[in-house]
Amino acid sequence: MKWFAMIFVALLAATPELPRQVLAVDKIIATEGRFVFTDGASFFALDRDSTFRSGPLNLSGRVIEGRWREKSPGQFTVVGTWSWQNGLSAPNDRRLMTLILESPTVADMQRVYLLDPVSPVKVYRCYFTVDEIIKLPTPPTESGFPTATTLPAVRAPQQRQRRLIGDVEHNGLSFRISLEPGDSSLEIDIPERDSLYREREGSRPSVKLRVQLKNDAFVEGSAPPTPPWVGSGGWVDVTYRFMLHRRISVDDIRGVTIDIGDQRFTVYPWY
Repeated sequence: MKWFAMIFVALLAATPELPRQVLAVDKIIATEGRFVFTDGASFFALDRDSTFRSGPLNLSGRVIEGRWREKSPGQFTVVGTWSWQNGLSAPNDRRLMTLILESPTVADMQRVYLLDPVSPVKVYRCYFTVDEIIKLPTPPTESGFPTATTLPAVRAPQQRQRRLIGDVEHNGLSFRISLEPGDSSLEIDIPERDSLYREREGSRPSVKLRVQLKNDAFVEGSAPPTPPWVGSGGWVDVTYRFMLHRRISVDDIRGVTIDIGDQRFTVYPWY
């Protein structure tokens, strides 16, 4: 009996784990009506009616609302309006984004409040790449997508028009760094809850930056808070401004290291 038990356990140990079923994104959308995946901070949802939505898993972060279409197997083009949940955002910030989605497998049911505030939704695991992001200053076509004749015209000036350097959400802290319209200062927006905002009145954490330019020059110093600030929905957008003392574009910036209190981040522009 003992030998039988030992052989049975050995057979169990030697049995290889069955591979997880790899599915196709378009098949999931066709059969289930929606495909959802996350990058750990934001969700991305492609619906059967071609609606695309992306937003933060927590209370604050980037939001994208628009339309998607499959350009080729596994390659999806999204045209949408970008904004910021519980934070400042530029009006009519329209962009074209290309996503490459590969080898999705079923993960589990998760709470994604911006998709369904009541019930968990099915979230898939997959390999994904953001292949490109293009600013779209022109009005949308009837389909919501730029035409073949307008797209090359958008590509050339795209980098010169960009102001956003990066959005960051980590360990309960979220902020946005962007180039001011005058091109000689950076603006840092840090949303705070109303209660935290009142607590910190007169004693906000220090914000320091070190900006590395592509010519290997550095600009560093403090970014003081610059009221008045806008509050809505239980949040206040606290703004800090860092003077560059020169006119630059986003394309001139290699990276920005920012210290907020005792936390340090390095942010690179989206090219």
